[in-house]
Amino acid sequence: GLGDVYKRQMADAEAAEYSNDVFSWASGYMYTAQELRRAAKAGLSLSVEKIMAVERAFKTKIQKTMMLGNSQIDLEGLINATGVTNTQASAPNSGTDRTWPGGDKTNDEIVYDITTLGSSAIRTRTYSQFGKSGLYVGLSQARYDFLANTRMASGTDTTIMQYILNNSESNGIEKFVVIHDLTDEGTGDSQLMVIYPKNKQVLEANIVDSIQWMPMQTKGLAFVFNGEMEFGGVTIRYPVAMQQVYGI
Repeated sequence: GLGDVYKRQMADAEAAEYSNDVFSWASGYMYTAQELRRAAKAGLSLSVEKIMAVERAFKTKIQKTMMLGNSQIDLEGLINATGVTNTQASAPNSGTDRTWPGGDKTNDEIVYDITTLGSSAIRTRTYSQFGKSGLYVGLSQARYDFLANTRMASGTDTTIMQYILNNSESNGIEKFVVIHDLTDEGTGDSQLMVIYPKNKQVLEANIVDSIQWMPMQTKGLAFVFNGEMEFGGVTIRYPVAMQQVYGI
């Protein structure tokens, strides 16, 4: 009947339900009564370095939580999310060292780790439903620097990174980014690479609110300014659209 035809034309989705806890993290700064007196007498503004240090502390905590999660409340991060495929770097045709700077792997074999084990695997599993390009490659600072400063071939100024980006139409990679928390986070404390599309259908950071500053409090001879922020790691909605490669 027409009702059955209508039902067959409707789009739907099936998924397992997961939840992320949101937690609060607090920090703050203080000025002593002496600092206030001296600033007032000199006609100077109080240093903003303390406020900047608190904001930097919040950003660092959020970054760590987004990447590594929080084991105390069973919160997963980008690096240890359930369902993300984790693949070992390819073995070299000659030698045994799988790491990129180890000397055994050729530059073409390094490109293979990034494009075939990484981006091609994602596009094959997802049928390129998030587009044929737009993939981000997250690397530690050391591996990022290696790709950015190693020539693809002798006698050329094109680095391995530039070579991959120049061929983004075929490999789908749009950008390389540094994620410091990837250092030694791969299987066996190896270097880890994470490839993902920057798309909210795949993953999203859960930052509930910006820093909320509390009213000033006095403590002894100091004036205390406390701040609080709520966040809950990352939500991985489509883990098969991500890829990890360890041992690079």
